Amino acid sequence: MNELWSIVLAAGEGQRLREISVDPQGRVVPKQFCSLAGGSSLLRQTRERVERVVAPERVVTVVAAQHRRWWARELGTDASERVVVQPGNRGTAPGILLPLLRVLALAPRAVVAVLPSDHYIGQEGVFLQALGRAVAAVERLPETLVLLGIQPTVAAKDLGWILPVGSPEIGVRRVAAFAEKPDAAKAAALMRQGALWNSFVFVARGEQLLALFRRALPRLADLFEARLTTAEGWEDGELEELYSALPSADFSREVLERSAPALRVVAVPRCGWMDLGTPARVAECLKAQPQSRSARPAFDFPFPAVDLSRTLARNDWAPAPAVL
Repeated sequence: MNELWSIVLAAGEGQRLREISVDPQGRVVPKQFCSLAGGSSLLRQTRERVERVVAPERVVTVVAAQHRRWWARELGTDASERVVVQPGNRGTAPGILLPLLRVLALAPRAVVAVLPSDHYIGQEGVFLQALGRAVAAVERLPETLVLLGIQPTVAAKDLGWILPVGSPEIGVRRVAAFAEKPDAAKAAALMRQGALWNSFVFVARGEQLLALFRRALPRLADLFEARLTTAEGWEDGELEELYSALPSADFSREVLERSAPALRVVAVPRCGWMDLGTPARVAECLKAQPQSRSARPAFDFPFPAVDLSRTLARNDWAPAPAVL
């Protein structure tokens, strides 16, 4: 029987949010290590969410070496094989392939759920039910990769879109096309056609995901597979040497868009999902779940150091308009 594992993506820089993710010392803190409105970080909330359906010892988190001061406070007590440290940012394709190879070294028959660590979800039960449907579909259709597409509320032009096609098969549909950050007219047309927001959450058998990498980015797959040594990690300096000459590669554009026949999508009902990629998105999220300042939970002192709701207020950001 396949084992369910998860990869949590926490190595991003959060460049579009840097105006409001500054700590008291003036350092820009990557958003996954920030709090939305007091309390725990977005990374911790993501890990707690996924651990409702995946055993904690099967959750692998990928982080960046340059962010050690932040992730070590949350992940430092984890077994080293459950934390994968990238020596540099080379795009989302290496950022997924590296932890994927770690999972496959530990569990060759793994089914893998991949989740970013910078999302807000108001109704987690609804979202996790959809994730469960995606896992079930992968078990029934083992050669597929199943994406979670969110039922849209507005014709957002700052998000990716997935256009499904055909009749549902065991709760999932084929993928006709992707559209990344379309203009307003295109976003409105996609919404009328029944397109879904791309959550960048997906499920696949680990071996099938690796096969998609091998077909779409064979050189990248060869470089990584040739150098991975053990489940515990890499020889000293080996990963740094690999990354020093590694080109950037985007998973959505260079793997997903080249793999359409293998893709399926499950529609997630509206559940308060939001990608907290911009100050406007953070403002919209806070507007949708008003909470008095006094009611906010206290920080887990001394971390996280940045409350996005407070820095947003200081910067006078207005909520996002109805059509983004």
